[in-house]
Amino acid sequence: VLIKENVTLSYGVSIISTGYDTNNWNENKINKQHINKKVTIGKNVWLCANVTVLPGVMIAEDVIVAAGSVVTNDLLESGYIYGGVPAKKIKKIT
Repeated sequence: VLIKENVTLSYGVSIISTGYDTNNWNENKINKQHINKKVTIGKNVWLCANVTVLPGVMIAEDVIVAAGSVVTNDLLESGYIYGGVPAKKIKKIT
């Protein structure tokens, strides 16, 4: 997990960088092998209360992620508020 400068992590934020390998689930549900994926959070990001960031995600700088959101994919456009499950672009930060 790479967290850059001036990032705010509010209450209950979860950043997850590993999980079960589901490519061959019939075998792995027994073997329990995990895969790790890098998570990068850019400068000046605010992850509001109870945000969950899943493995492999990159969040651009100057982004706000609304409370309770689940970030399943990269948030690549700086200067926006994202929110929802899964998190999507909501509006430009003015």
